Amino acid sequence: MIVLKTENLTVSFGGRMILKNINIEIKENKITAIMGPSGCGKTTLLRCFNRMNDLIDGFVIKGKVLFKGLNIYDNGVEPSEIRTKRGIVLQ
Repeated sequence: MIVLKTENLTVSFGGRMILKNINIEIKENKITAIMGPSGCGKTTLLRCFNRMNDLIDGFVIKGKVLFKGLNIYDNGVEPSEIRTKRGIVLQ
């Protein structure tokens, strides 16, 4: 079962594009690695999964981030509720 999915996810900060048309599917009960060189957008992508980027001025998102079929960026979805259910551990 797909638990987390992005559809044409594009993210920019202050007009600078960080992620462009990212499409991924993460399966339930599987380990997924996100690898790449420094500055390629790994952390930005992870921060999209729990809406932490919303707190940064100039943040613009296009596309979808679906958790169990629900777009977590839809109107009416409370960011603080998303953040209490998903954690992120960086470096």
